[in-house]
Amino acid sequence: MTAADRVPSNSRFPIEPAGWLIDLNQRYEAMPDPRRIWVYPAVLLIAGAINMMLTIHYGFPFGLLFLLALLALVAVRAPYTAGRLRPPTAGGVAVLSGTSNPMPENAVTPAVETEHAPAAGNSDQRQDD
Repeated sequence: MTAADRVPSNSRFPIEPAGWLIDLNQRYEAMPDPRRIWVYPAVLLIAGAINMMLTIHYGFPFGLLFLLALLALVAVRAPYTAGRLRPPTAGGVAVLSGTSNPMPENAVTPAVETEHAPAAGNSDQRQDD
């Protein structure tokens, strides 16, 4: 028997995201719209300028730093905008929303009853005029 066999399958451990990531996203959200629009172009322009200088002087691959900056922007913003990051709770701990304790596998879920409308072409449900 291995250690993996002894661990219950429904055990989960909390994953806490970096506090700076939530702080950075909240600062971005708090910016006025005219300034917020210029954040992405400014970051990409600076990365592109540095990339151009590195390419000219040292033969650094053209566009690589620009693409890495774009990937970093997406990696920082995507989890927050998708709702995967929650701000700190009253206890001061930020959590990922996908890691909340799920319903146990053996829990009974209530059945949802739905009424089905008869199909339009159903010959059994025709009304006579």
